[in-house]
Amino acid sequence: MPNKLVAIIIKELKDLLRDRTTLFTMIIIPLIFFPIIGFAFKAGAETTAQQTLNVAVLNLDNGYNNTNMGSNLISFIKQFNNINLIIVNNTSKNITQLSRELYEKQGINELLVIPSNFTRTIYNPNTTAQLELYSYISATGGIAIRTLDPILQNYIRNTINWKIRQIAPNVNPNTIINPVSINYISIVREEKIPSPPEIVHSLLASQSWTLPLSIFIIIVTSSQIVASAIASEKESKTLEILLSTPISRISILAGKITSSMTIAILSVLSYIGGFTIYMNTILGLSSAQIPPQIINKVSQLVNSPQIIGGVAVLMFITLLTAISIAVSLSVYAEDVRSAQALVSYVTLLFGLPAFIVMGVNIDQLPLVEKAILYIIPFTHAFTGITKLIDGNYIPVIIGITYMTIFSLAMLYIASKSFTTEKLLTAKLTLKRKRY
Repeated sequence: MPNKLVAIIIKELKDLLRDRTTLFTMIIIPLIFFPIIGFAFKAGAETTAQQTLNVAVLNLDNGYNNTNMGSNLISFIKQFNNINLIIVNNTSKNITQLSRELYEKQGINELLVIPSNFTRTIYNPNTTAQLELYSYISATGGIAIRTLDPILQNYIRNTINWKIRQIAPNVNPNTIINPVSINYISIVREEKIPSPPEIVHSLLASQSWTLPLSIFIIIVTSSQIVASAIASEKESKTLEILLSTPISRISILAGKITSSMTIAILSVLSYIGGFTIYMNTILGLSSAQIPPQIINKVSQLVNSPQIIGGVAVLMFITLLTAISIAVSLSVYAEDVRSAQALVSYVTLLFGLPAFIVMGVNIDQLPLVEKAILYIIPFTHAFTGITKLIDGNYIPVIIGITYMTIFSLAMLYIASKSFTTEKLLTAKLTLKRKRY
C-alpha cells in the first residue's frame, strides 16, 4: 500500500508540474510580481526625495522696522539642498495662470507668494502672518511628490522662537511652545513600548491584515489546484483508467490530496515570500519617521516562536480545510471550468471574513452576526492571527479544533464519493443548456 500511494503521489505531482502555465502562474509570478512592485515604489520614492525641487517665490513684502522677513525667508530656503529657487517679479498675471505657466515652461512645481504686510504682521504680537503656497499637481507626477511645506514648517518654528525672544528676552521659547510633555507608553500583552499608541497600532495593524490576506490567497490557490487536478482527469476520461488499476480509491484520493497540498504549499510560500518582500519595502518607506527601537520591539513581539508556530499551524489547517472542500465539490463537476467556477464561488464566500477581519473586531459584533461568521471555518484562521498577537491562545486552539473536525468531515464525504460510481456519473455544470 505505501509503495502504491507513493507512486500515485509522484504521478500526480508530475501531472501538475507538467502544466507550465500553472507552474509559472502559481509559483514563479508571485516571486517576481510583488518584489517588482515593491522596488518600483521604493525607487520612485527615493528618486523623488533626491530630485531637485523647483520653487518660484513672489516676494511682495514691503518690510517693517528696517527688516524684510520675506527676504529672510528666501535666504532660509536657500540653505537647503536640492532646492532650485527662482525669484518671480511678474505680478500682472493671475496666480493660478502663473503657476501653470511656470510648471509647463520651466518645470517649476510650486509658487510661494509672500504678502506685502508679511513683516509688519509678524512684528505685531496679536496677528498671524499668512503665506500662500501654490502647488501645481500633474497626474504624471509619479507615486510621490516633494514639496516645500516641511521647510516652511521649519521656518515657522524658528520664527516662533524669534518672536518669543522679542516679547520676553529672558524666557526659554521651548517652555512656552511646549509647557507640558507627555510620555507615551503602549502596552502589547505585558510588554511596555515607549511610543504613542497610533504608531504601535499601525505596525500591528499591518500584520493583522497582511496575514489574513496571505491565508485568503492560500484558500483560493489550493482550492483551484485540487479542483483542476480532479476535474481534468474526469474530463479527459483518464480517471476511469486510474480507477481500474489495482490501487484502492482511498489511496488515489490520498495521493491527489497530498500532491495538491505539495504544490499548494509551494505556491503559498511563493506568494508569502514575494508579498513579504513587497510589504517590507513599503513599510520601510512608511516607517522612515518611526524610531528603529520601536520597530524592533514590535517585531520581536510579532515574530516570537509562539506566534510563528501558531501561524504555521493555522496555515496548515486552513490549507487542509480548503483542499477538503475543493475535493468534495470537484467530484460533482463535469469539467475543469465547472470545477474551478464552483470552487471559486464557495471559497470566495468562505473568504469574506478575511476582509471583515481587516476592518472590524468580530468579537464586538452582535451575537447572531458573530455566530454566523464563526460557523464559517476560515473565520477562525483569520481571527486567530490577531488573537495570537494578543497572546489569547484558547480561542485559537478552539478554532483549530473546529477546522480540523470540519476538514475530516469534508474528507469523509469526499472518500464516500470516491468509493462509489457517483464519482464518474456526477455531472454538475454551470453552463447553460443549449436547445
